[in-house]
Amino acid sequence: RNWTEADLPEFQYRKGERAEVPEKTKIRLNDLTPEGRLNKTEAAFWAHLNLGGKSWRMIQPIKLQLAHLCTYTPDFFTVDLAECEPPHPCVVTAWEVKGFWRDDARVKIKVAARMYPWIQFIAVQKIKDGWKEEVIQP
Repeated sequence: RNWTEADLPEFQYRKGERAEVPEKTKIRLNDLTPEGRLNKTEAAFWAHLNLGGKSWRMIQPIKLQLAHLCTYTPDFFTVDLAECEPPHPCVVTAWEVKGFWRDDARVKIKVAARMYPWIQFIAVQKIKDGWKEEVIQP
């Protein structure tokens, strides 16, 4: 996108460098929360995760570097803190929610699983009676 001088006030507002809301800016409350940026399938799985009793969970908190100018951001991360007692390490899980797979998305999650073997990567798809989970092997 080519930026114009008219775009500057909105950019400054979003970065926190400007206190008043520019006239042309329409901010929806949902855009300000991580939950507001989820699609319907991701929101349904987020509700499922919240029921599952995982100790720590966040929406897209970490961007993983795969190569120069190539990153992968899992939809959710969870850590089961109950399992974090020595000598047992914490289990960190990255969840990817998909309605359908594109080739580049499948490649990225497989590369991430190889590069970050201490993270368990799980791909999830909605089915009629719940969720189908696929553990991505490194």
